[in-house]
Amino acid sequence: MDVRHLLESDFVSVQMIKDSSSKKGIILSPGTEEQFKESKNLKLLIEIDGKKKFWKVNKTSLKLLVLQFGAESDKYVGIPVDFEIQIVNGRESVVGKPTV
Repeated sequence: MDVRHLLESDFVSVQMIKDSSSKKGIILSPGTEEQFKESKNLKLLIEIDGKKKFWKVNKTSLKLLVLQFGAESDKYVGIPVDFEIQIVNGRESVVGKPTV
């Protein structure tokens, strides 16, 4: 049995986006608000490269979603997202940009 999938994170990561052939995902759920370390973030289920992963939406990405689709996360379901790596607060971060 190939167990490499057990090494993968359930979350979208910088390395996952770097390794992605498409760097494109689609939002599958309206998400939940969750506490991550020192702040609350929106956690969305997405599909990327045929895999379902959770995306911890950072403030940069959330501003783009709100600007384009409003503040109600149920409107985000089905939205395609292009992912890229940007330097945010001095470190590499995953930024998702809606493409509709």
